[in-house]
Amino acid sequence: MAAFTGARWRFIQIPDAILDSDQAVQLGWVQQRCREHYIEAKGVCLCFGQITGYGWRQQEDVSVLLDIEGRVVDAAHTPSTPGRGTLTVGNKSLEVVKDGSLKIDAALDTDK
Repeated sequence: MAAFTGARWRFIQIPDAILDSDQAVQLGWVQQRCREHYIEAKGVCLCFGQITGYGWRQQEDVSVLLDIEGRVVDAAHTPSTPGRGTLTVGNKSLEVVKDGSLKIDAALDTDK
């Protein structure tokens, strides 16, 4: 389900006023928001389970990893590239790829 909805609940929006600030202000806000979010969510992310940490993606290829207390764990992490999600029911499959496009495959049922 998460792949097909985009799993928007996994992301925390950063206000423009914070994004327009310097890196230190941004980091402080992100650290505080991690702590608040963990408490608000009771430590659980829908469809993903227990929250074990947060990633603040600063650029396409650089992110900062934080623990549930907002402490920096890795200041120069290379994030994984979102891939694909597939749902198969019977002989039909639906695939969502990174760009949001859908691909539907349906095999013919030759048993009938």
